[in-house]
Amino acid sequence: MKTQLTAALIGNYVQESLLKAVEGKVMGVTSKGVFLLFGKNSLFLTRDNHRSPFNIILSPESVLPPDLSIGELAYYSQGDLLIPSRQTVISLVNTPIWIPPFPCPIKNSRVNQTHNAQKILDGLLELDSQKGFLFLGNNPKMDTSKQSRVRQIVKAFSKAFQNNEMQACLEASSQLFGLGTGLTPSGDDWITGFMLYQCCQEIAAKNNLRPFIGSLGAELTYSAYRQTTWISANRVEAAIKGWSEELFLTAINYLFDTSSADSQNVINDLFNFGHSSGVDTFMGIAYACKDW
Repeated sequence: MKTQLTAALIGNYVQESLLKAVEGKVMGVTSKGVFLLFGKNSLFLTRDNHRSPFNIILSPESVLPPDLSIGELAYYSQGDLLIPSRQTVISLVNTPIWIPPFPCPIKNSRVNQTHNAQKILDGLLELDSQKGFLFLGNNPKMDTSKQSRVRQIVKAFSKAFQNNEMQACLEASSQLFGLGTGLTPSGDDWITGFMLYQCCQEIAAKNNLRPFIGSLGAELTYSAYRQTTWISANRVEAAIKGWSEELFLTAINYLFDTSSADSQNVINDLFNFGHSSGVDTFMGIAYACKDW
């Protein structure tokens, strides 16, 4: 029996991806939805109303086929997303497209942005000080040997970025990509957050992207596609354009303009995003707004 579902919203990365490749497959299943891979581009089927460049948000009454298996084929044809083995058709015709909004104007100084970032980190640390890379917000004296090594690497990356030292950034990133577990390891998320902040800062200031940021972003994207998961590589690639999940753009807006968001809502959203991707991505953002 054929199942006909309807998408309520799709991200702009989804739209671009489906124009490039017509055949894909299931590459991951979580309690929140299903990851599909089309070419090198990962898309996420979900009923959660969570705006993201990578999401296909289904209508609330939609029910995905149970027990989807990794490797099952999917196709895109004439506005429909098809999963033939389950006789499932997801209509994307005339579905609204979510485009990540530009960041808000910067009203806060770098000092105040750092203060806002620390406020968010303090709230996250109260919830679980050891989740993902949150230990980076603790006293270094509390680090395990592995945590101390991670702290050295992210600090090296941050300082190298401030000094426009391309090779040193790439050497540090090579140690971060793939560091951790899951579809987006913690090290990948940290780099994504760091670069997202830098790009949003340039966009908010209405500047052309600094050549160093553009060049580094291209190198990081190339490295990510070679060293880590497709999903992580996609997120790094998107971050260089200032694209990301809505909650991270909201968090950056809060740093830029305290009145733009409620800090407790930001904390809750970050903490509950993924296994630890929310806190790890924000830790990269927090490091990016510091002066080293």
